[in-house]
Amino acid sequence: MHGNKRLYRKLLLDFGANYSGVAGEIWEALEAKDFEKAHSLVHILKGLSGNLEATDLQVAAVKMEKLVRGQIAKTPSDKELKRKFAELDNAIEQTLDANHTLGPTVEKKTIESSRDVGNQSRPN
Repeated sequence: MHGNKRLYRKLLLDFGANYSGVAGEIWEALEAKDFEKAHSLVHILKGLSGNLEATDLQVAAVKMEKLVRGQIAKTPSDKELKRKFAELDNAIEQTLDANHTLGPTVEKKTIESSRDVGNQSRPN
């Protein structure tokens, strides 16, 4: 991002808006044993998390990607899938939670600072 805070914030907000249901999509693919689709979704998530510097999410995505990549002929155990998915789901939720707090906090600060400016410009 090279210090571009505006772009970083936009990417974070876009992530929250566009990827809130990705865990469910990944789980559905895993349950259907559609490892190609699961891999594709996790791979995209891994790249996005790297761009967002969401390291916990990226680590969980890398682990899940390793598990599902090329698993068409050999299915990983249900226990292993559930464990890795739980880690990934938790990391997604943490990223989305942080994202949700970003928007309202920034908006609240903007509204409060607008009030302060408005109060300062009014004559007493």
